[in-house]
Amino acid sequence: MSGTGNGSSAEVIAGLRPATGGAIRVDGEKLVSGDARDAIRRGVAYIPEDRMGTGVAPNLSVAEN
Repeated sequence: MSGTGNGSSAEVIAGLRPATGGAIRVDGEKLVSGDARDAIRRGVAYIPEDRMGTGVAPNLSVAEN
């Protein structure tokens, strides 16, 4: 796993960025690199540091967020 900047490892684990090497496993099963939906299905969650800037979709309702 490799990246630049703060939080990039968490983004790789959550599937928001593809891994540049290695593998991430949840309960022994390999996650699909760069596939956030796969990570979510396996119970991985990601809360960004800047929740208001990157963690919400301002055009969606509270329930949709």
